[in-house]
Order: sequence, then C-alpha cells, then structure tokens
Amino acid sequence: MTMALSETAQQLLEIANELEAAAKHVITAHVHFSGGEVPRGCAHVLALEGHILRVRHLLDDIQLRHAEHARP
Repeated sequence: MTMALSETAQQLLEIANELEAAAKHVITAHVHFSGGEVPRGCAHVLALEGHILRVRHLLDDIQLRHAEHARP
C-alpha cells in the first residue's frame, strides 16, 4: 500500500470514530433537551459541531491529496 493510501485509510478510520462520537453527543443532547436541560443540551451540540468540524478537515485533506493525483 502506498503512503498516500495508508494515510487516507487512517483518516477514514478517524472520520468513522469522529462520527460515532458525534452521534453520541446528538443522543445526549436529545436527552437533555427532552428533560428541559437547555444549557447541558447546548454543550453537547457544541461538542457535536466540533466533531463535524474535525470530519470536515479530514475530508478536506483527503480531497486535496486526491486532487494532486487526479487526471483531468
């Protein structure tokens, strides 16, 4: 496996882990909002956004690397 493929594979695993963590925050936020605990729910929404941002950065990196090797 080339270094680029290995790096992409690792980043995809990181993305999966980030998305799993994000999903847990969504569920926790749901529980807090359902219980009227708005500040706690908002804190988990912020954590969710952080995970989504991390995924976006990982995907950006993969896309940039792919563009370097793609033929028009």
